[in-house]
Amino acid sequence: MSRLAKLSATIMAAIFYSMVFFSANDNGVSAISIKSVKKIVPFLKQNDEYTPLIFFTAPKDTVPASDAMEKIVSDVEKEMNVKVQRFDVLRDRMSRKLYEKIVEGEIGDRTNMFPLLYHRESRQKVFGLTDAERVKSWAKGRWLPPDEMVVKRSSGEQL
Repeated sequence: MSRLAKLSATIMAAIFYSMVFFSANDNGVSAISIKSVKKIVPFLKQNDEYTPLIFFTAPKDTVPASDAMEKIVSDVEKEMNVKVQRFDVLRDRMSRKLYEKIVEGEIGDRTNMFPLLYHRESRQKVFGLTDAERVKSWAKGRWLPPDEMVVKRSSGEQL
């Protein structure tokens, strides 16, 4: 989207938010609410519901770990009745900037690792593919040991 298009969209949004729309009916003049305007104009829609859970992902079929994690996160959402906000890092520049800010100061390969789960309130980060139990603990805001501390048994199960 060009700068001119973004500027015009911003100006239009400001006009819609600052104006009250009137229409004539049998009883006189009635105001149209901002909520009804948001339904008509899709770019004015905003996510009104706050969630501390963020899932940084890549487009479908580009990163296999991201696709597998999407399934796990969706299952946890249904099971625990929580909402996880998703950010597509490869398609959205602002999502990429937020991702870079969150992983700032991380050591090693983690700076470009997808997917990433981030809990805003506990500041917990889960990098890469993990199991459903760890995702549930993350969603509850519990303390998670670093990935290096998760010891695996010889059969592949975690201790």
